[in-house]
Amino acid sequence: CYDHSFARNILSESKKIICLNDKPGSGKTVNGTLKILEEAKRLGLMPIVITGKKSLAKSIAINEGDYIELANSSDNVRDNLKSLVSVVNTLFSGKFDRLTKKCNILIIEELDDLMSHFKSLAAGKNLDERMKLLKKFLELCGKVDLIVVSDAICGNSVQVLAQETGLKVDVYTQSEYVVRKKTVIVHKSDERVISATSKALEEGNTALMLADCSNNQNHSFFNVMFETFSKIAKTSRFDAAELKSLGSTDVNKAIADCSCAVISPAINVGVSIIAPRDYIAMVCH
Repeated sequence: CYDHSFARNILSESKKIICLNDKPGSGKTVNGTLKILEEAKRLGLMPIVITGKKSLAKSIAINEGDYIELANSSDNVRDNLKSLVSVVNTLFSGKFDRLTKKCNILIIEELDDLMSHFKSLAAGKNLDERMKLLKKFLELCGKVDLIVVSDAICGNSVQVLAQETGLKVDVYTQSEYVVRKKTVIVHKSDERVISATSKALEEGNTALMLADCSNNQNHSFFNVMFETFSKIAKTSRFDAAELKSLGSTDVNKAIADCSCAVISPAINVGVSIIAPRDYIAMVCH
């Protein structure tokens, strides 16, 4: 289970890529990234958290760190910052070179998403600009003592990063999905999901539903779940549009305020979900 002891053990490693690989809602950010960030700050290692999305950077910085605004940020960068949370474009804009030179620990949130960012127009209006940004990122990866990657996918991007840096990859997953007393149940049967969750709600439990609604068939089931559970307990639904409009802070307040939250984690809007303290999570599809 990710905790401060885990963070200290991770930070004792050197010249490696540490990959925190767990499913959405398992506590990678809150119980993994933030604890490593906090411990690295305490040790004076000047950790930098980097991501491709402004919304994700903001949600991390609300809990820990110092967020640097995009594009129009002030030139008066404080030299006494103990950590930095930034999107990739801003970090390598030239304004923060003094801080990147001090960086010993690089934490990457959602590596697959970040690597996709380098291929998009958001990283530069032409190939030359995008390649320059990627080069700066890889140069920073090559100079730091340790890279920590937090990603639910940990796909080909981790192998690419390992090849480019020549670093060994160690992958960590939580031995049990027990973070702040939660139970995670995975079901592939729609009927079983409905019956098991309905029973849990009738018994007074709080439920967190994680359902992929990325295609029409799954989206229909997403609606069925919301309608069914709404008849039993206070239920809220959160799809991509809802999450993007609310942002992490308001989404997590809304989740904490209902008995059942139906969420589609198959989204790409940079929102980190913090689950309620005691709940039963149903993962389907």
